Amino acid sequence: MSKNGITVVSTKPKRSINKPQVPDNSITIQRVKLSPEKNEIKIINLKKHKKSKDEQYSLANPQEFSPLINIIEEKFEEFSKSYDEKLKSMLKDIKKDTSIIKLDLIPALTGKIKGFISQFSTQKIKEQLSNIAMWATSTEVDEFGLDPIFTAKAKFFFDLLYEKWWRVTTIGVNNIPTKGRALLVSNHSGGIPIDGAMIVTSVFREHPAKRIVRPLVEDFAYYMPFVNSFLIKTGSVRASQENAERLLQKDQLVVVFPEGLKGIGKPFKQRYKLQRFGRGGYIKLAMKTHSPLIPVAVVGAEEAYPIIGRIDWLGKLFGAPYLPVTPFFPWLGPLGAIPLPTKWYIKYGEPIDMSKYDERDIEDDILINRLSENVRTHIQEMLIDLLKQRRSVFFG
Repeated sequence: MSKNGITVVSTKPKRSINKPQVPDNSITIQRVKLSPEKNEIKIINLKKHKKSKDEQYSLANPQEFSPLINIIEEKFEEFSKSYDEKLKSMLKDIKKDTSIIKLDLIPALTGKIKGFISQFSTQKIKEQLSNIAMWATSTEVDEFGLDPIFTAKAKFFFDLLYEKWWRVTTIGVNNIPTKGRALLVSNHSGGIPIDGAMIVTSVFREHPAKRIVRPLVEDFAYYMPFVNSFLIKTGSVRASQENAERLLQKDQLVVVFPEGLKGIGKPFKQRYKLQRFGRGGYIKLAMKTHSPLIPVAVVGAEEAYPIIGRIDWLGKLFGAPYLPVTPFFPWLGPLGAIPLPTKWYIKYGEPIDMSKYDERDIEDDILINRLSENVRTHIQEMLIDLLKQRRSVFFG
């Protein structure tokens, strides 16, 4: 058989006339032989190979086909060169046909484009960005960055979560003093630290004096893009003894979460089981500033974002210590990151007087640990009482 100037010769073994043709489970292994002087390829049957069950699709050695592959590559290169020449010729013809249109329309189009771009000069872009940035920004903020105008704009969002989404019930808010300093101590939960924002909203909405609470936030939040600016403008303060002391000395309300990351990152099976309260730094702070301690219990946040796992390495890419895994996130994408509309309760316990302690007690580690454990036990009991009264996670 001859094709494209190449002769393909196939040699097959002759069949016996006396033996009937019975199909067998065998394949023929073939070898390709190239004869350059005769410009032909011989496909020679070498042997019959009985296929076993494990070799139902065994093939000949691919290296046997290398001469045939070489010829195919040569033909393809010839085709590519011919195609490139035709394409270049076509492009030249197109350029000639569009030269007249090019002379007439290009200057006009260029002028229109320049005029359009001039509307977005660097100076005008800066002015627009400045106007957007100042849309909800005050000209005056406090020493920690609290922005009254921005906070008033963001209040609508927090009120929506408080009143409609989580339908928060506040208990014992009158235990917070009408004026003067106080240190609120709360459990921490929910995968994402939104419980602090709900405590702030709760006190501002329900307390007769509409007092502002300043949450102390972990360092990692200030390394997350956009989040850091939002936290600062809405009144959050970076967690440190110095910052907390300055706020209390100004007779402000401060809320701390002694559980820290252990609280918000604990798995769902450990919900409402308080973790260790650190080394009692908040006790020393209350002693030093003579601030009353107010225990706070939050119920509902654990079920709003039930954590079943954590991805630490992926969270660090976004500046967070971990990425929480829930039954819905990341499986449902951004939709799965929306917290569930659970029913929340926030209870404020009776104040614990810390004015009776002096400077010497701050150095007593045994006393500090005992007082911290007493506060932790008290908040745990408050959580248990709220859970006993709750009939439904979503309806209260």
